[in-house]
Amino acid sequence: MGDCVSLEGALPNERLRVWYQAASLFVLASSREGWPNVLNEALACGCPVAGTKVGGVPEIIHHGENGLLMERSIEAIAVTIENALARNWDRKALAAAAARTSWNDVAGRIVDLFGAVTHAAHPTAPAQLEVPSEATDPAPSHA
Repeated sequence: MGDCVSLEGALPNERLRVWYQAASLFVLASSREGWPNVLNEALACGCPVAGTKVGGVPEIIHHGENGLLMERSIEAIAVTIENALARNWDRKALAAAAARTSWNDVAGRIVDLFGAVTHAAHPTAPAQLEVPSEATDPAPSHA
């Protein structure tokens, strides 16, 4: 295994790109996660990923497209690594897809989602709501 795997420890940020690009696969076998940016970093460098089905990982990894999802067991991790390494990943396509996940892209999708949710909850747009006449009358003067 020493011929195939290198455990380097912490690396400075400026060296990460070279390591991601040289890697055959990035594996994140976490028991819990939020939104692991490390997956986006690896994908942006064209490195295929494998990750456990926890937290935001399934939102980042589209199984079979940009990586593989797995259960968190020794057997599942081993099989997933073997399957991922046997695939012929299009590293340029991985990097191009990851480039479409900028903060602006993500923010745009959130705005679209909120718009869809609010329109579903309020099928009539606010501009089309009838306003009671007393709400449009000027306030009475107290002279």
